[in-house]
Amino acid sequence: MNNPASHPPTASERAANATRQCRRRRLREELIDEGVPLPLEGRLGEVVLEELDHARHPELHEGSLPRYGALVLDEGAELWPGAKAAPEVVKLPLEGFELGRRLADGRASFVLRYGPDTSHVVFFDRSLEFESSLVDLQRGSGAIVVQRSASGRVRAVSPDGIITWDSARWTFKPLAGHYAPPIRRLVPKADPGVLDGLLELCVHWLSAGRIGATLEWVLDEDEPGRRPGLDLRASIPSPDLWADRDVHFPGVLGAAAQMDRAIIVGARGRVVRFGVGLRSSDTASRLIAPVGGTRHTSARRYSYDDPNSIVFVVSQDGPVTVFRGGAPAASLRVERCEATVRFDPHRSGGASTPPGPSAAPGAVRPSSWTWSTSPAGRVGPSTSSAPCAGRPSWWPCTGRRCAACSTGRGARWPRGGPSTRLGAPRAKLAEGPRAKLAEGPRAKLAERPPGAAG
Repeated sequence: MNNPASHPPTASERAANATRQCRRRRLREELIDEGVPLPLEGRLGEVVLEELDHARHPELHEGSLPRYGALVLDEGAELWPGAKAAPEVVKLPLEGFELGRRLADGRASFVLRYGPDTSHVVFFDRSLEFESSLVDLQRGSGAIVVQRSASGRVRAVSPDGIITWDSARWTFKPLAGHYAPPIRRLVPKADPGVLDGLLELCVHWLSAGRIGATLEWVLDEDEPGRRPGLDLRASIPSPDLWADRDVHFPGVLGAAAQMDRAIIVGARGRVVRFGVGLRSSDTASRLIAPVGGTRHTSARRYSYDDPNSIVFVVSQDGPVTVFRGGAPAASLRVERCEATVRFDPHRSGGASTPPGPSAAPGAVRPSSWTWSTSPAGRVGPSTSSAPCAGRPSWWPCTGRRCAACSTGRGARWPRGGPSTRLGAPRAKLAEGPRAKLAEGPRAKLAERPPGAAG
């Protein structure tokens, strides 16, 4: 953000501004190359790049790494369209912007950016440090949330998902709501509010907290009791907790972190019991091979035996799998942005499934897709028949985004590009002085019979 100054910028200030501009230009190229799903065009994209750059390059003070947080809104956007209670907003004078950044700790206070020249500081009455809180903040404010934690990890939460930079790579995690449609198609009569709550609990609470857990949602009973396959001997009845009320999520998370076995949830969302064992029949054990660890295998086999249930499994290292009828209905993994949105244009066939949570791991994208930049600035597949549709003129083809490349992934230029043109000078060089040297004295020496005098 360029603030008016009472005096012309000094040489050091001009050098610092030039350095920041170069960093943001390189950051933009990096985000495009990695396929990070963030808006990068227009005034909104300019502010997003500025805030990400600031978050990735903190200034140490007395050896400590400061936290930071920013909310980036497009100009004219409605403030807090889905917020339960609006926070306190303090407008910053232009000359006080750098101080405003120091006031934003990324937990209970954030810089609010409307554009390059408009900013505020927003104060909340609670901490918004964790992933679940940031997702709620994004929904309530409609903004892109940028946060730097005390460890230096940078996160950006958008309507699409959570983008994380861990000082080495960019990763992407879709929001929990993106996984609901394919599950709803399997169980159209299930309560959609309970499904959304269970996904929210698994994806943004248990998975984000690295807490392994198994939750069984019984679809045909509000108070499931003794069902075949449920081992209730060591289980504990639950108080009045509900899976569709986020105020109860901390309690469920705390219990799951200290107990093994499954949590049983009734059809309407009431949490019924903790510590329930899932047993499988001989048929399920014979037909369904072990998959993953014990938690995944028992959940998948139980879902085969009980067709009126859905089993949610959260791994301790983060992935979430939803089983229905002995098969996975949805699967979530935090993937590199490169792996999330990239496809191989040189392979054909496969299902025409767009990148997203509904795509099966390893699914082949149709070869007719080409890479383009959408009006929102997101990099993604386009149905245009022209290769490299929408590719910026400064971005050379890398063989990973161009359907016209001839040598596959990793090629630097399309067919007929500079690599082909460079072939001619090299061929002429091979016919030049070096070729004549090969026909000169050395060649004559090679023709002399063995033992001939020099």
